[in-house]
Amino acid sequence: MLTYKGYGFDDQLGNLITATSIFGGFLFNLLAIIYSQIDSLKKDAEKEEDELKKIKEKFVKEIHINISFCIVLSIILVITLLMTTIEIPKFEFQWILKKIIIGVNYFLMILFMLTLLMVLNRVYILLKKE
Repeated sequence: MLTYKGYGFDDQLGNLITATSIFGGFLFNLLAIIYSQIDSLKKDAEKEEDELKKIKEKFVKEIHINISFCIVLSIILVITLLMTTIEIPKFEFQWILKKIIIGVNYFLMILFMLTLLMVLNRVYILLKKE
C-alpha cells in the first residue's frame, strides 16, 4: 500500500542501512553471549517450576534459531536496501522493479522488527530470575 502510494525512503536510505547493520552486529554479539551461557541457562531452567521450566527449556532451544534468523534477515535487508539505488539503463519497466524492491524492503523491515521483538521477549523470559 505504501509502495503503491509512492512513499519511499530514499532520503533515509543511509540511516536504514546503518541501523540494520548495527542491529545485526548486536545480534551477532548476543548470539555469542547466548552460546557461551547456554549451559547455565539450561541449569537455571531445571531449577524452576514445571510449567516455567518447560517454557524456559523451549526458549533455550529456540533462541539460537531466532537470533540466527534475525542476523540473516539483516544481511538480506541491507542487500535489498542497496538494490533500491541500482538503475538499469534502457530498461523500460524500471519503475515497476523499483516499486517491487521497495515493497520487499518494507516487508523485510517489518519482519526484522517483529523478529527482534520476539528475540527480546525470549531473552527477557530466559533471564528473569523470579
